[in-house]
Amino acid sequence: MHEKGIVRGLISGIGWATMGRGGFFLAYMAVLALLARVLPPDQLGAFFLVYSFVTIGAFFARMGSPVNGCRLISEAITAHEYHRVRGIIQASLVVAGTGGVVFSLIILSPAGEWVAAHVFYSQRLTSVLFPVAVWVFVHTYRAVVTESFRGFGDIRLASIFNGPLEAAVSIVFLAVLVIIGIHTDLRIILFILAGASAINVAIGFAALRQKIVKIAPFPGSVRPSWSRFVAESVPMMLSNLLTTIILQADLWITGILLPGGEVALFGAAQRLATLMTNLTSLSAAVLPPFIVQLHHEPRKERLQTTCQAMAAATSIPALVVTLCFLLAGGLILRLVYGTYYVQAAPILAALVVGQATRVMAGSAPLLLMMTGYQNTLMVISALYSVVHVGAIYLATSWYGLSGAAISSGLSTAVQSVLLILLVRKKVGIWSHAFISVRVLRRALDLLKSRGKGLNSPGPA
Repeated sequence: MHEKGIVRGLISGIGWATMGRGGFFLAYMAVLALLARVLPPDQLGAFFLVYSFVTIGAFFARMGSPVNGCRLISEAITAHEYHRVRGIIQASLVVAGTGGVVFSLIILSPAGEWVAAHVFYSQRLTSVLFPVAVWVFVHTYRAVVTESFRGFGDIRLASIFNGPLEAAVSIVFLAVLVIIGIHTDLRIILFILAGASAINVAIGFAALRQKIVKIAPFPGSVRPSWSRFVAESVPMMLSNLLTTIILQADLWITGILLPGGEVALFGAAQRLATLMTNLTSLSAAVLPPFIVQLHHEPRKERLQTTCQAMAAATSIPALVVTLCFLLAGGLILRLVYGTYYVQAAPILAALVVGQATRVMAGSAPLLLMMTGYQNTLMVISALYSVVHVGAIYLATSWYGLSGAAISSGLSTAVQSVLLILLVRKKVGIWSHAFISVRVLRRALDLLKSRGKGLNSPGPA
């Protein structure tokens, strides 16, 4: 891959991923604004718990198969082995579907009821386990669709089906409820959101089928070894699962230790802070094909330059958003949720600083997974998650909401620094935000050449 091709691919990928994640964030904020107006604070607090439960459940159910499938698809296309693509996607679907069924049944079993009643102490959560199970099952397949497109290098469609379309459909359904004035509750809302997710997945599968037929028109396929596929996927799943636990543990702990109204405050601030997570996901949306191809080069300079440039590109808006939340957090909370949630401004400030550090650390977990160090990442994540959860639990027990927010933000920053050092030791490169003058000059030259091409006169 030539350097100009890398720059061109990064610019195009960043553009589509930015539009996708930005569109999803705005649409998701609109969904939350509608929910805050149709659900009382205690039910909205329960919704935040449900959403994190769905996220963690889907991570567990798909067993890492979408991420592993993305890597294998990219490797197959790089090697021009297109006959492998269909089999890889089929393997991802089977593994994710099996996990989705199993985890949904667990949610509906007495074990799911016990977790809702005795871990989260939420009778309301116990009463909505069926729509939660449906949503988890559908959400599992969404990752297969998006990561398959990412493996193809089609960042445009991967971005569209990774949230924006689903959120847009949800807005339409919720707006109809608000306009008509139909009485609703948390159970109905969850069925609506699960239905919107199902529509997104159905359209995504139709588009993915057209992609497969175009690149591998013959019906035959070569599936990867099931044992190898699962052995590679499970560490990725556990690493992603532990990362999600680290990101969601603060909300779960506040749900266990604090009243419903305070959980709603923390959940409202955390959902806004997820804008930083969306910025981090830009790297996950763009970099996998580049990492797979550049990692096999004997020298690592281009891999480091590419990853650091991506981290720098996401760090600039992260710093801008952080400044906005620090200076006008109360105003933003009032506009999105209402007057009651203004008191969550200090919580938002603490959370967003920790997330900004995570963005500037770059794509360290992704680098480890895509370069064969998924087992190392799994072990480190497991050890750190214990420390992270313990620190937040103690801080929340002693200092309430402020303790939860400060300990969560500080722990996230410390983990980010440790991952930078781990990537340096294992992969041999730095992943934190940095951009060289040479790369910046090439990017500017490419943008100028495109601008001249657009402004040049056509043939006489």
